[in-house]
Amino acid sequence: MSGAAGSIGSSHFAPPAACSKQDLSEFTELVRQGFPEAVDLDARVLEADLLGLYRIADGRLVAVAALKRPHKQHRRAVFAGAGITGHAVHYELDLGWIFVDAAYRRSGIASRLCRCLLERVPDAGVFATTRPDNVAMIAILHALGLRHAGAPLMHPRRRERLLLFVRPPVPEGLGSGGP
Repeated sequence: MSGAAGSIGSSHFAPPAACSKQDLSEFTELVRQGFPEAVDLDARVLEADLLGLYRIADGRLVAVAALKRPHKQHRRAVFAGAGITGHAVHYELDLGWIFVDAAYRRSGIASRLCRCLLERVPDAGVFATTRPDNVAMIAILHALGLRHAGAPLMHPRRRERLLLFVRPPVPEGLGSGGP
């Protein structure tokens, strides 16, 4: 499928509390397709800061992404796994659960969802992880201003290598909310 993502469907962004039960159920189901090893997913989705959902014209959900607020222990483990200690405190948001139905990949939907999520938190420190062989996601993260940081780390459950990408926070007073 090619063409502009905006021409085949529409995006919706909301905190979990503002989503319908159907949206939450479909979001979680699509995340499980991409991340079948995810633990306590229903509860974790409800703890996310913001969900991004992309539906095609017939109403089918074909892509998702989220800004998650992982627990401090998880953030510390990710950064320590990449050999970067002491920095996790600056990155409270995790751009993740990015999944696009195979029939709609390479159409710009993932990039659009991620860009729109990041635009809603312009000053926040954000991190993301992806597999080293996921060339498309690496390109998206670079295009969105996230930069590779540290060494490859191991995912605790999947036992696969991941790369860490970061977008540093804007110092207080210098960002979009400053004077």
